[in-house]
Amino acid sequence: MSAIQESVPPRTPLAARIERLATRKNATRALIAAGLFGLAIFLIRPTFPNYDSYYDLVWGKALAHGHLPDYDVLRSPTPHPLAEAVAAFLTLFGGAADRIFVLITIASFVGLLVCVFRITQILFSTLIAAVAVLILLTRTDLDFYAMRAVVDMNGTLHGTRMSRS
Repeated sequence: MSAIQESVPPRTPLAARIERLATRKNATRALIAAGLFGLAIFLIRPTFPNYDSYYDLVWGKALAHGHLPDYDVLRSPTPHPLAEAVAAFLTLFGGAADRIFVLITIASFVGLLVCVFRITQILFSTLIAAVAVLILLTRTDLDFYAMRAVVDMNGTLHGTRMSRS
């Protein structure tokens, strides 16, 4: 019995094997894959901004033309100055501004996943970080927010990045 046990190499725990995979090269590969996946979703599933984001685009267009946004319209959403500044820049792209706004939000969602992974990896381990990202991916409301250019998705990314520093 002891001869058999000696011939079998000792098994390393799953967490240790995953930690060995956490190299800078593999992180770069994962980031590229996540970016390509986000771009594929953007191209395959065309969505458009939601009500609030369209208002940001309208107000950004007003800013780009040298006018102050009209916040006193009936049932206007809460203004988001940073989103309006981005929308003012996006007026350079004409009719594609709304789709580019969606792309920026999807990129922010991918950035949120990267930040959550990295923070969790620093605090706990690579295995727990991977589980945290998988849990975030199961939250369909976050995916939906990213695909509909909900402005709060960009704020979530910036809040997560600030908590890291």
